[in-house]
Amino acid sequence: METTTPPRLKNLALAGTLLALAAGALWTLRPETVPYAGTSEVLLGTWLPQDRLGLPLLVASLLGTAALTAGSRLPRAAFGGVATAEAATLLVGYQGSATMPTFGYALAMCIPVLLVVVGALAIVRMPRWRVPLLGLTAGVVAAGAWSGVLTWSNVRSTLGAIVGKLADSPFFFANLATVAVGLAWVALLVTTFPGAVRRATGWVTRHRRGFTVGAILCAAPYGLARLMWLTPWPLENLLDTSTRLELDDSTRLWGLMLGSACLLGAILTSGLISRWGEVFPRWIPGYAGRPVPVALAAVPGFTVATALLAGAPSMMAINIDGTLQGWLVALLVFPFAPWGILLGLAVWGYLGHRQVQHAAVTTQLAAVPR
Repeated sequence: METTTPPRLKNLALAGTLLALAAGALWTLRPETVPYAGTSEVLLGTWLPQDRLGLPLLVASLLGTAALTAGSRLPRAAFGGVATAEAATLLVGYQGSATMPTFGYALAMCIPVLLVVVGALAIVRMPRWRVPLLGLTAGVVAAGAWSGVLTWSNVRSTLGAIVGKLADSPFFFANLATVAVGLAWVALLVTTFPGAVRRATGWVTRHRRGFTVGAILCAAPYGLARLMWLTPWPLENLLDTSTRLELDDSTRLWGLMLGSACLLGAILTSGLISRWGEVFPRWIPGYAGRPVPVALAAVPGFTVATALLAGAPSMMAINIDGTLQGWLVALLVFPFAPWGILLGLAVWGYLGHRQVQHAAVTTQLAAVPR
């Protein structure tokens, strides 16, 4: 298997696969340690009982470890098959209804900190925006306090409930680990067939703006649905008039955090086709004018795209009830499948664009007389 795989990536994938191998062996020998409260939380759980849920992970990890250990002695086609099976097992088989909430909760918890840090930097480093930003901040805080939603007790109870739920949920860490190792295997697969990937990258790069705009638009419905929790008309009540959803202030605040997470995600996605997504803006101290590391956009972008695609089947199953309304809700309000596909293609196009830029700079430097 002669590939362009960096040794660091191979070592990282091997370490993750060995951890998956240990987890698969533990779950097989002691089924009570399987970190999923119900087998419906992962796709494989629809076919296997909980006491057999560790077997696919054990077998796939054994194959992956053997393939990585064999190295160049293994034909490239065979390694590609193993890498595909490994990635499918980790990113499809062991994902399900818990995947998207896991990443959604984690991102929403970061929103208050990110807003404070970014807002403070913008106020200090951008004098023209100082007064509008301070006025907007004061208005949001005043409106939240007046409505009774944004109070210290609600903030504390909401964050405490989220932290407690994540800490008490073993699948939180299992989801993070399986997604991380699965993405490492995807990277191995990409470096194994550079020619095919290079040709596809050219097409994706040419259409990256359309993919990025589509991903931004997909973030709007879900974010709007959660922000409507702040109003007297939650979307759930508008869709089903036979029942009325009553939300307490803590839940409304949680809706604000989720909606803000979607808004932040849309803004960050727009950076894939913006100048500030390639060079740090001048208001970021210490990094102004420096190139943005490609991994800073690629790693979280591909991770979120994977989480969206992994959570899409369960969200569609929950909302599709055979009626037209169910299909509309699944496709328009929770468009996780197209959102994940478009976001993945947008990040891929961003990578291709940055590679073209790097090649152009390298060519210019080579032409400079020495």
